[in-house]
This record gives sequence, structure tokens and C-alpha cells, in this order.
Amino acid sequence: MIPRMKDLLFKDIIEWLNQDLRKETWITVYKDLRLETDWFAICGILVPENHRKEFLNHGAWSLNTTTFKPGFIHYSDIEPKYRRWGIESDYEPLIYQCFYNNIYPTSYEIIEEFRLYFNLFYDTKSKCYISVNESSDESIIIKREENEIKIRTKQLREFLSAKKMSLGLQFDYYRFSQLNLAEHSLSESDYIENNGVDFCYDISFQKSDYFDEEAKKVNSRLLAKKLIDSLSDFKPILWSDSFKSKKHCDFIIGEDLESGEIKTHTCNPDKLANFFGENPNSPQFLTPVFFKRDVLSKYYQDSRKFTVDDGALYCKGSWILKIDNNLKDTVAVYLGDIGTTLPYEEQLYWRSFNIAPQGTISKVQFKRDFLTMQSSPESIDLVFKQEFEIFKSEWQQKFSFPLFKELAKNDEHCLKTIRLPLIENISEFDTLVLNLSKVFIDYLNEKEISRRITIEDKGIQGISKLEIFLNKTSPKPKYTIKFFRQLQELRSKGSAHQKGKGYLKILKELGIDDKTYLHSFEILLHKSLEVIKELTEITECPAPNSK
Repeated sequence: MIPRMKDLLFKDIIEWLNQDLRKETWITVYKDLRLETDWFAICGILVPENHRKEFLNHGAWSLNTTTFKPGFIHYSDIEPKYRRWGIESDYEPLIYQCFYNNIYPTSYEIIEEFRLYFNLFYDTKSKCYISVNESSDESIIIKREENEIKIRTKQLREFLSAKKMSLGLQFDYYRFSQLNLAEHSLSESDYIENNGVDFCYDISFQKSDYFDEEAKKVNSRLLAKKLIDSLSDFKPILWSDSFKSKKHCDFIIGEDLESGEIKTHTCNPDKLANFFGENPNSPQFLTPVFFKRDVLSKYYQDSRKFTVDDGALYCKGSWILKIDNNLKDTVAVYLGDIGTTLPYEEQLYWRSFNIAPQGTISKVQFKRDFLTMQSSPESIDLVFKQEFEIFKSEWQQKFSFPLFKELAKNDEHCLKTIRLPLIENISEFDTLVLNLSKVFIDYLNEKEISRRITIEDKGIQGISKLEIFLNKTSPKPKYTIKFFRQLQELRSKGSAHQKGKGYLKILKELGIDDKTYLHSFEILLHKSLEVIKELTEITECPAPNSK
């Protein structure tokens, strides 16, 4: 087999050095990888603007990750001086090494200044550093792998601009070959060096017989540097800027009665009328704007960050938008609230669901906002969640144990996302059935129920145990156990397995075989409320005797 000729002149790397790395999405600032025939290392440091020429004088590294460590420096009889990075240099690290004498694993870290500048959170699962802005939007800024660290170019250059420095990438590449240098038309006396506008490199060649490996008979070594500039037109983003430069969208607020044309208006609160006489020719701050119900899909799908509650949409740590979600077919929000609360990007999202006015706001919203009256929700999904929480508290107080266990953290979304379907879709319906079943059945407190009943059949499961317990109560429930079993069957035949005759049968039993998905789940929620009502009646009677 003829040995493969290696490129000992690093033509691929030199071509890469000539490219404009500012166009790349990610920049590798640290790498240390040793393959059979290639070794390469990358180390990025921060270079002051007045040291650019010095940095590119030669390919040899100016500093490396092992150099930086806070401590004292001293020369002869001069009194020791403390230095932040333990060296007398204007260069600064971006990456530094933490070495523990091989007692603990050596690690490479991003400087704290960079991490704090972007308020980065380290996610141990993804091994990424994540920034969270004022709108609670998340962005990956740093990616870590076993032997490599990458930083998003945009944020890296912003940091360089703030520091008034450049990024100096330093490269140390070895390439080995099983051929002699002469077979590559090279010799140990050959030496190549070159300087460009923002890079430089040196290439040397030598024997490497000391490895005693056939694949490493000779090697070439590339020492190179590359500068990446900061932003040329950098303007720091100040906290006060968000108030001065906030943009606002136009939303549909009505239709012209004569032409039928859509009427729109900005949601900028400074350009709306109010009860203090401002902008009298403009729409009122409290002008209702209507949206398709599936505008809420995004928020239900990310229950870690968002919570849809009765009358409000919460973005964790950022904003709270008042909404009217007691309407059956739409969601309404006041025009001024949109402009006051939502970031511009979020306004754009809502605008894509904006429709012409569909009637008026709900009676619940009118009572709350204009009559300053407390009012319970009307929408069945909101009613269910409210009544469910009240019932759990009353049951606990009566029987001294929770009938339903607290949801595990990874299942908290099951209750939070129970809602009337936002679109006519079997997938959403199946998911809602699954979540309702989990809340009611999977989280039945079997352990506490078992302590209070006599079990002859050790193989019986949660619903049957509950049935034994409830048979000792007064009044005896007539509906609860039947519905729980029907719900479990619907989940099993529909969400968990292939749909067939059994699925159609249980749909018919529940009276939803000829209904839309929205109407079907609405019926299931009504049945769920009947269960809560029936169990609530039990809490008003004496507790059953324990076994």
C-alpha cells in the first residue's frame, strides 16, 4: 500500500487564516486535540490595540493558558508586587488553566469578567453558557466540549469593543508523516514565514524518530496568530435606552362601517387616549384587541418560562400581560397594555394572530376592570384549575392526607397546560387527555389510601383502592370511579396505543364520539368538575373509619 502524502505545508490552515473570521457565527478560542497524525492547539488572548503590531511580529505564542494566575511578581531586590494575572504584561487572558497537580482534573475556564458581562448561566447538561435578557429570552453564548471552547462571534466582538482590545488567536499545529522529508521535497533547514494584515505564521520541519512510531517519522510545525477586531461602530447598550427607543406595532382595532376596511393603530401608550384627556382623537388605552386563541400555544408549550393564568400571562422574571382568556373563541388584550408590557419582538408575534374585533370583552373582565368587582372565571378550563386547588385543600383539611400527591417537577406542566384545545387537532387533544389523566389518576395518593383500607387482593391498583375507600364514606360517590376508569381507558386506547374499535367505544361511552376536539375536551372538563363536586360533598361529612 502506497503511503498517503500528508500536507506538511498546512495549505488548508493558511487558506483559513486568510479568511475574515468575523463572518463566522462561532469562534474557537481554546482547543487541544491530539490525533494519530495531527496535533493542534488553539489559545485566545486579549490584545490591547497598541500591541497589535507586536503581537503579529512572529508566529510564536505571546502567552498561553498556563501563564495566567493571580499572584506576586518580584525581580531581585525589588519589593514583590501583586498582579491580577501574576505577570507583568498588558495582554490579558480570555481562557485560563486550572491545574491541581493531577490530583483533580485540569480544567479550562472562561474569564469571570466575560461571564458576568453577559450574565451567563452554565447549564451542566448541555455544557453551554446561556444568557438571559430582560425579556427572559435565552441565547447560547459559549459552547464547551471536552477539548474545545467556542464563543458566539457577535457577543465576543461586543466584549472586545467594551474592553477596547482585539482577540489574538494563537495556533500550534503538528502534522506527522510516515515518509521522509526528502519524499516531501523538504529538509530540516527549510523554514517558511509569512505576515498578513491580521495574521502571521512560521512553519518548520524536523525528524520525529523519538516517537518510535511508523506514522510519526517526520513532522512539520505551524505556529500562527490571527487577530479579530472589535466592532468598528460600537455603541454600548444602556439600561435607559430601552425606554427611549422601544418600538411599537400597529394592531387591528376595528373596521370602517362604510368601506369595510380594517382600522389599525399603534399600541404606543404615549399616543393613546386616556381618562386624563391626553390624545383625545386617538383610541382609548383600554381599546380591546382580539386574537386567535392559538396565540397562547407558544406559552403553553414552554411552561418552564411562561404561565397562562386566569386573566394574566406571566413571563418568568420579565413581564405580566393582562389578558381576557374567558372568551370562548378569542383572546382579548387592551391596546395600551400590549404597548406597555410586551417587548417589540413579542408584539410582532401577537400581531400575527390579530383579527378584527369579535364582540366585546367577557363579563368577567368587564366586572374586574370597570366595576372593580371580584369575579370568578367563566371559561371551563380556568374554573377547573381553580376548583381543583380549592378541593385539594379542603380534602387535606378533612382527612389529614392529600388525595392527590404533589406533581413532580417534570410533571408540573400537566396541570398548568390543561386548557380548552387551541386548535382542532387530534395531537393536542391526546396530550390534554394524557395530562388530565396524569393529574387525576397517576398522582392518586395510593400509599395514604392503602393505609386507611383493608386490601384482600394485593394486586389491585389505584382507582380500585380509591373505590374501597370511598365506599366507606357518606354520601357514597356514584360518578367518580366510573369517570376515572373511563378517563384511564380513553388515555390507554387513544394516547398510549393505536386507536381502534376500543377507542371509538370509549368515545361513545363518554358522549364525545361525534363532537369536535374542543367540544369533546370541554365535556371532559365538565365531567371532571362533577367529580370534584362529588368529592367535595364527602369532605362535608364525617370521615370514614380507618381499617
